[in-house]
Parts: sequence; C-alpha cells; structure tokens
Amino acid sequence: MPESAHAMPERRFVYRAAPVGSRLTVVVGPDSVAVEGSWSLDLTDIRSMAFFQGRVGDSQMVRLDLQGSNTKRSISINTGRTGSRSSTDELQFYAALIATLRAVVSVRPEMRVVLGQTGKAQRILFGLGVVAVALGAGLLTAAVVTGVPASKLAAAAVPFSLLILFGSALVRSHWPWRKRAHVLPEELIATLNKAVPELQAEGNRE
Repeated sequence: MPESAHAMPERRFVYRAAPVGSRLTVVVGPDSVAVEGSWSLDLTDIRSMAFFQGRVGDSQMVRLDLQGSNTKRSISINTGRTGSRSSTDELQFYAALIATLRAVVSVRPEMRVVLGQTGKAQRILFGLGVVAVALGAGLLTAAVVTGVPASKLAAAAVPFSLLILFGSALVRSHWPWRKRAHVLPEELIATLNKAVPELQAEGNRE
C-alpha cells in the first residue's frame, strides 16, 4: 500500500545535469515535485510518466517525463561515455528519480511508467527517420537513373544504404501508433536500485 503523501517529508537533490553547466536542485515534497528556480508541478496534476534512456554519440541521456494537465516537465541528466554511475551527480539524479516515482505513486497508485520517448520528441524522431529513409533512397535512385558509373555507384551506395538503415531504425523505434511498453513505478525503482547498487547506501530503498 502506498504511504500517504502527507507522511512524506520534503527531500532535496542537487546534481549537475550535464558535464558542463551549473548544478540544479530537485525538490520532492508531499504535494509537489520541482526544479528549484525553474518549475513546480503538483503531484495530483501529473497525468502520466515516461522513462527514457538512450545514447547519442559519446553522450548518454536519462530522463523522467512528467506530463501534467497543461504542461510537461522533465528531470534529466546527460553524461559522457566515461561517466560513472557511482558519481555523486548521478547518484543524486537517480535518487531524485526514485523519490519522484514514490511521491507520485503515493497520490496516484494506479499510475504506470511508459518506457521510451513519447509526445513531441517521439514524433520528431519518427519524422527524422522518415526523412533519412526518403533521402537515402532518393539519392540512391537518382544515382542509378542518371547513369553514374558502376565504380562510383558502388562507393556511393554505402553511405546511402547506411542512411536508409539509420532512418529505418528511427522509424521502427519511434512508430507513433505502436503501443508503448509500461511498468509499475515499483518495478522501475527496483531496476534502478539493481543497476546502481550505491543507491541503497544512500537510503533510497525502503
């Protein structure tokens, strides 16, 4: 049984959200979650949650999206490939995520967490995938139609094919009409505690 939201004390988590940048403070209270000096969202106003983890180049992003009735807010971190999950910043970030999940489920016990990109970000990535496929296929077709020599065509086919494959992967991953997987907040908390054992030493597992 989720504990009463009003039995939960306010907790503060301070971390650097990117390798270069100032620190931010996430405040999780009995009635709201906020990034100090930026935004605040009432727990009862949260309509859905989504968890995303992905890598682009040397950067990894982890993000929890909180969809309110009129706005979406996010708690996120970007780390370099050399970053350690046991770093102080990442421990504080994951602790903030766990505290937020527990706070939301204390007032919305029926809430589930969607896994993956949602909303505008999902549509943008899907659109980029469509453009990449169309561009790669179009350039390859144009090269064939215009009679590009076989030797040059073979060399050009490699980047064009890679562009098509990249676009296809984006389209499949971010297909807007596909039902997204979802988990219980408690399941995500257990996964985070298992992935980052140091969190238990921080007192974030009850």
